[in-house]
Amino acid sequence: MLWFADFPVVEVIPRFFLGGLLLYVAIPLLENNLLAAYFHLTKKEFVAVWIIFLTNAIAGQYSKHSLVFALLAGVAIAFVIFALQSGNINIIRAEMTGRDYQSMVLRSYDEMHLLDRIGHRFVIVELQHFIFFGSATQLLDLAKDVVRSQDPDNMANHIR
Repeated sequence: MLWFADFPVVEVIPRFFLGGLLLYVAIPLLENNLLAAYFHLTKKEFVAVWIIFLTNAIAGQYSKHSLVFALLAGVAIAFVIFALQSGNINIIRAEMTGRDYQSMVLRSYDEMHLLDRIGHRFVIVELQHFIFFGSATQLLDLAKDVVRSQDPDNMANHIR
C-alpha cells in the first residue's frame, strides 16, 4: 500500500525485507491452496487446481497474459469435471407400469377396466436430479428398451 501511495518509506526499506514479507504472505496461501486442499477437494478438483497453477507458472514465463491462459484452462477443466460427474448420476428414481401405479382420480368402471387391461403398455418414470446431455442417454436407453419389449416388429431401431 505504501508503494502505491508513493510514500518515500518504501525507498528506505531494503528489498530483501520486502521480498521476505512477500514470501511470508505467499507461502501460507500456497500451502493452503495447493497442499492442504487435498483433504477438502475431490481428486479431480485437486488435479484441476494444480493444472491451473502450473499453467499460470509456465505461461507466465512466455506471456504477459498468463492469468488468461490459467483462467481458460480452469474453465475447460471445470467443464470436463462437470460433464463426467453429471454423466454418472442416475436420473431415474423409479420405473413402473400403469398396472403398478394408479392415480387418485375417481374413474368409472369402464375406464378402470380399460386401464387395468392396457396398463402394461405404458411406463411411468420418476426422475431425480437434473437432466444433462450426458445423463439423458439413460432416458433414451429406457425408451428403446420399453419399445423393444412392447413392439413385436422391433420398432426401437427407428428411435434416434
